[in-house]
Amino acid sequence: PEIKTYYDLRLIRKAGPKLVYAQFAGKTPLPANSGNSIEFRGFKDLDTNPENAMLTEGKTPDGQNLVPYAIVAELISVGTYVSFSDIIMLTAIDLKMKEIVDKLSNQASVILDKLIRNTIISHYEVGVTYAGRVDGLSKMSVANSKISVADIRFLVNILKRVNAPTIDGMYPLVLHPDVVLDLQADEAYKEMHKYARPDNLFNGYVGDVAGARIYESTNVKISKYGDKAIYWCSIIAEGAYDTVSLEGGALRTIIKPVGSSGSADPLEQRGSAGWKATTATAVKVPEYIETYACCASYNAVEDAEDEITAA
Repeated sequence: PEIKTYYDLRLIRKAGPKLVYAQFAGKTPLPANSGNSIEFRGFKDLDTNPENAMLTEGKTPDGQNLVPYAIVAELISVGTYVSFSDIIMLTAIDLKMKEIVDKLSNQASVILDKLIRNTIISHYEVGVTYAGRVDGLSKMSVANSKISVADIRFLVNILKRVNAPTIDGMYPLVLHPDVVLDLQADEAYKEMHKYARPDNLFNGYVGDVAGARIYESTNVKISKYGDKAIYWCSIIAEGAYDTVSLEGGALRTIIKPVGSSGSADPLEQRGSAGWKATTATAVKVPEYIETYACCASYNAVEDAEDEITAA
């Protein structure tokens, strides 16, 4: 048990720095034996038109109705494992296992972060801002659809207009390193960055721009559209989404040493190590997330996760 605890902690410590989207999520625990889904309930905002709040002497006005809404998140279990032979583990056993756990940790962090990302960028019904504020992907080009400080100001204003709360006074904007490279070449960014706070408050912190706090992550989704790589970035407000952790289902390692399989491995030749987690992500306030689609000078079409054939 002590050895396993050590490897569990090592997995979590190694996974942490790569979890960029996860750090901006609210955290909701789910007790064991509570079902395989969780429901978030709330009420829509009330009317704030002053004309509808005017009182007439001696007359009781009509009351407003509380309009409830519910969002359901389904739990999913994810995990993988690798097998190894007794030959691999014949020398420097502890060192080899550390290397294996480190590789699993990197894999777990990327997969878990991408699962969160997929949920938050799937809310296209709220709207997507395209670089240069064009009408859609068909109007974008590598030359003219790179990120700009003007676009960042526009994204921040979208969240401000719905009174979205900030995180430590700023809205996190998650960009791919290819996009950050273009941003850092912008003269307006260079001037603003002189006054950015130097302390790294969160993993992947780059700098502050016009009310947005820039973070970079290779977990940003890239799609291929024609000969262009489309980078799906996100600007996020506090309370936009939650991740759900099932009691007993946290990220953990599962190590089966060589010789632990009994009759299934009569010559004690095989072992395995893996990771597993049970989680869910729920977008609670879609208006608190805006997706930003842009191109980049690097144009990493070869890194695209999917291809868009119509837009």
